[in-house]
Amino acid sequence: METESRDSAIPAPSLVRFARRDKVSAGATPPGENDDAPPEKSTTLAYSRRVTVPGQRSSPHLPRGLTAFGLFLVFGTTMALLAATTLLFSGTPLDRVWTLNPRSHQELAPFGKIAGVGFSLLAAALALAAVGWFRRRSWGWRLAVALIAAQVLGNFVNVFRGHVLEGAVGITIAGILLLYLLSQPIRIFFDPKDDKVGRGNSSF
Repeated sequence: METESRDSAIPAPSLVRFARRDKVSAGATPPGENDDAPPEKSTTLAYSRRVTVPGQRSSPHLPRGLTAFGLFLVFGTTMALLAATTLLFSGTPLDRVWTLNPRSHQELAPFGKIAGVGFSLLAAALALAAVGWFRRRSWGWRLAVALIAAQVLGNFVNVFRGHVLEGAVGITIAGILLLYLLSQPIRIFFDPKDDKVGRGNSSF
């Protein structure tokens, strides 16, 4: 009898109920008991989780060289446009820029306006490549690769013409740039699929 009385003196353990909406109430009692008791407070548990959509690419880190090469294309556009202006309209104060490369000026001066038109087309190609490059378009990447590859071939021509040192330096620099453009970390920023997606969203 003493054992039964001791067992009855021990309070029943509290029940924890987990609701479907993540509500937890502590100290709940079975139905039918203490119906007049005030409603117990419930706590709502909330959590957030980042969801990745299948097939969606995460934005990779933007290499610094990507912006630097775009600025290089802008610089090339400026220089080509300046050369075209001096060849098409000779005798202006802008002719002084040829003091940086007098040998090239002597070689191009006999061609006059024809050389000026050629540099104008080069400036347009560089400008178009710069626009496509900054907008991350695949055609901008292809055009940039073509321009650098043409530069490599041009330096080979300089080597065969006897300008070995100048041509070797040009081949080295242009070759490094070409390898950089063809590398996978750069090519992933110019996916042809993005051209169709960003065609109506870009405001550049």
